[in-house]
Amino acid sequence: MTTVHSVGVPQTGNRFGELAAQLTGTVVTSGEPSWNTARRAWNLAIDQTPAAVVFAESPADVAATVRFAATRDLRVAAQGTGHLAAALPDLSETILLKTERLQSISIDRTARSVRIGAGLTWGTLTERLREQGLSGLYGTSDGVGVVGYTIGGGIGWLARTYGIACSYIRSAEIVDGTGEARSVDAQLDPDLLWALRGGGGGYGVVTLLTFDVQPAAEVYAGSLWYPLEQAAEVLDAYHTWTADLPNVATTAVRLMRIPDAPFAPEPLRGKAFTILQGSILGAEPAQLLAPMRALRPSTDTFRRTTTDAISAVHLAPSDPSPTAGDGFVLDDLPAAARAVVVEQLGAGAETSLAVVEFRHLGGKLAQPDSGGGALTHLAGRYLVKTGNVAPDRHAYARVLKDSAALNDSLRTWAAPRDYLNFREIPVQPGTLFDDDTCARLRNVKNRYDPGSVIVGRQTPSHGPVFQHPL
Repeated sequence: MTTVHSVGVPQTGNRFGELAAQLTGTVVTSGEPSWNTARRAWNLAIDQTPAAVVFAESPADVAATVRFAATRDLRVAAQGTGHLAAALPDLSETILLKTERLQSISIDRTARSVRIGAGLTWGTLTERLREQGLSGLYGTSDGVGVVGYTIGGGIGWLARTYGIACSYIRSAEIVDGTGEARSVDAQLDPDLLWALRGGGGGYGVVTLLTFDVQPAAEVYAGSLWYPLEQAAEVLDAYHTWTADLPNVATTAVRLMRIPDAPFAPEPLRGKAFTILQGSILGAEPAQLLAPMRALRPSTDTFRRTTTDAISAVHLAPSDPSPTAGDGFVLDDLPAAARAVVVEQLGAGAETSLAVVEFRHLGGKLAQPDSGGGALTHLAGRYLVKTGNVAPDRHAYARVLKDSAALNDSLRTWAAPRDYLNFREIPVQPGTLFDDDTCARLRNVKNRYDPGSVIVGRQTPSHGPVFQHPL
């Protein structure tokens, strides 16, 4: 297991024997042969060392685990796939509750809704939805868990048309911080439903989630590849192009250095590109894309496909790997800001960042929903994501340093709030939510988890703000 920074100290002993006897699922503790595999996060750079790991087989297992923790001064951190583990606090007195075995799917084609278990990934769900002629508002990787992605916001390749995925949550089944199972919807528990719509998972452990889906549609999706040397030209054109881009197009531009490593595709190893990616709905997508094609890309993969296939556009890794990075939101990317980007990340620049992405916001994403939840929209023009593979502590620290340097250089154009699912280090709650939203989220936390048993990434809590362990 690759180890870059440690979250907690392993605990030994048989204090979890009583819990194991109550569960259908499995309890794994330090010293057992499966310990390193059990505690693994998706990001292999994060060395999760909790007090124990529980693999729940049912909501009853989840409730028993939370009750056990609540009566023994322990905490519980729920984890489906293990994405964004770097945003978790110290886990040394925490049970890491793996929900990956909760795989139920129930699709209501007439109502265009789906009810899914907490362990389901988008890859599994999109395949089942496709069979019913439906599509979810999934992100850029099939391996991401549906529940964590959705309750943290949810922005994918249809976002400018449909908005944030969390706004489509209808109901949930959760286990609160006392171990009580609750049914949550707009009538039964409007405050908790509001918190789950974009406020993250620190208010209870979600075991089932129900949300609306859309009819499957044909999209025009793919990538335009340019040499990295064209970064300034492409960024200038992209800024102009996105100024009046209709809501049917959701796109991003990436500056990307592909490692000269075995996991990279052979023809691309060691090369660098500026890449436009995205999807376009509607009757005349080729005409809409014409200004960017006029820059003479070396490769053009845009084609008509179905909405369930567009996650492949992003070239996201399909397997766990050690990485580092972060994300933030910009109000704009004017000429001065683009010059900073090219200077720090363009051809010839010395940087540890392999990818910097500018994802276009606006459209439905910019429209507040008065009936929504803790996150109803994003106020900003671009969502920025940085990262690289980080096989050791030195590489991890350098990537975070270069990511922070870019953030600092662009701070003049920063939006007031960042996006929960893109912050990969613990931050002040006010970085993500305004004061009123933070206060309301804390009230929900106090009501449903008075003992602060449930650990969630970036969730406003009773105690001090989490600090990054490096």
